[in-house]
Amino acid sequence: MYAEVRHRGALLPASARLDAETGKRLAGWINDNVPSLGRRVVVTPLLSNRVDTPRVAASLAKGAARQNERGNGDAWTWGSGPVVAAWPTERTLQRCVPMAIDQTLIVLDWNSRPPFEGWAAATGAYNAATDKSTPLLDRALHDEFVGMLEWDRELVGSARTGRDRGLPQAHLRALRAAGLDEDFVVTYAIALGYTGDLKRLREHYRAASP
Repeated sequence: MYAEVRHRGALLPASARLDAETGKRLAGWINDNVPSLGRRVVVTPLLSNRVDTPRVAASLAKGAARQNERGNGDAWTWGSGPVVAAWPTERTLQRCVPMAIDQTLIVLDWNSRPPFEGWAAATGAYNAATDKSTPLLDRALHDEFVGMLEWDRELVGSARTGRDRGLPQAHLRALRAAGLDEDFVVTYAIALGYTGDLKRLREHYRAASP
């Protein structure tokens, strides 16, 4: 696959989700940087998930089209406005990235597992808690991700017995050696547009011992 970041990011971290000043900063950043807000889509793991707190989340959800991580809901068209991932799982995030091409993906984190540091670093996401953009990875490490995802077909195979497992695992080995943990690697790959089996990607990461 051709791996690249094709959306902007903004993050409300779980650690600051109920902090009023952080919420105000996120709302201000959205007003200043996100056009077409009226065409936003809110995506939650389940359609029954409530998005009514904190205030900035309730404001984004009010009047917005809704969808769950399986693609069910009333948001049949998207791509002309921002996408809000509310209380996402990694599967929710993976669903949202292609929806947000050339748009902004706003992640409202609720102590997610895994955390989304990799996604934030890949996109340089605005962090409402720090009021700063997330630092990008060194170019050499970013290129290791791109190189790994060029072997996306090989990532489908077994991490232990797949004939060409060594091709993506060589890049994963370099990422592990650089101290990037499994969750960081998986969510960074999602930001680059990876749509494959995340469980299998984790298996390849674990098999790629430095």
